[in-house]
Amino acid sequence: MLKKIFRILFIPIGAAIGYWVWKLVELIIRQNELQFLGWAATACALFSIALFAVIGFFAGKPASSAISQLLSKIIKRAREMPAKEMFLACGGLLFGFLAAFLVCQIFNNLSNEVLVTCLNIIVYLCCGILGVRIAMIKHDDIPLPVRKKRGEEFENSGGTVLDSSILIDGRVYDIYKTGFIQGPIYIPKFILSELSRLADSEDGKKRQRGRMGLDMIKRLQQEEGVQIEDRDYEDLESIDDKIIRFAAEKKANIMTNDYGLNMVASLQGVKIFNLNELANALKPTVIAGDVITVSITKEGKDPSQGVGYLSDGTMVVIEDGSSYINTEIEVVVTSMLQTNAGKIIFAKPK
Repeated sequence: MLKKIFRILFIPIGAAIGYWVWKLVELIIRQNELQFLGWAATACALFSIALFAVIGFFAGKPASSAISQLLSKIIKRAREMPAKEMFLACGGLLFGFLAAFLVCQIFNNLSNEVLVTCLNIIVYLCCGILGVRIAMIKHDDIPLPVRKKRGEEFENSGGTVLDSSILIDGRVYDIYKTGFIQGPIYIPKFILSELSRLADSEDGKKRQRGRMGLDMIKRLQQEEGVQIEDRDYEDLESIDDKIIRFAAEKKANIMTNDYGLNMVASLQGVKIFNLNELANALKPTVIAGDVITVSITKEGKDPSQGVGYLSDGTMVVIEDGSSYINTEIEVVVTSMLQTNAGKIIFAKPK
């Protein structure tokens, strides 16, 4: 549709060019003190306009294709351009046109209208391009209160790399929405490939985990600052080694639930953000002597023990609690044990 509109527009454009060509020819004839009969001048003018209108019609097809491609490139470039650069480019263009307007006042005294028009077009083009170029070159020196994207606000932090375990977990999306994760989010292509292999697995559990991870990537891609990095390391076989090297190159943190990756990355000096550790840290703190309510669901290792769980998943071991299975009772906390898997609370019936 756009190409057809451009092609139709080239007809009046060609006619206008034909008119200006005739005016130029007429000017040359007058300067040489030649004369046309009135009907001959009119016929030549009409012929010139019609000729260039036809040329415009046939030239409109390739020209419209070229213009459409140019506009597509401009729109694509505008979408990728930061808001600050776009604002400065528009400002530079306006200042360039203002300078061109002042310069063109010099040409107003010339008697040759065609020459004046050509000079005006050239000056406006040159000043406009020069204004944009100067604004883009000096954009770092011009402070503007432009709102940055989420991924740019903490660009010095290096960002965060997500591994497959954290994507399958799913909690990372809610954490990202709260704004606690600083800097851009990186998802390497080899992590995407790993999840794709899991999603195609014959094992039902693996297939479900892979699809959960891919769904999480799809949700994250709708947010600002999330980047899929097309990078792989063919000299490395282990996914853990690849993600550690990638994070080291980006100077980024790794967010994971994988205990093995946590240990290896820490030894190599890469910062780790373990989501399970965060969840454990956010669990309510209880101390010896506190009274809590818990539902006892099963026996413990010892026949007399009962085991229950708090709403956040914390395990509670109740001495002499086996007789209260499937019952909700109040217990008194006696001690706590912190493990890599989380806290274990020891208590006794109140």
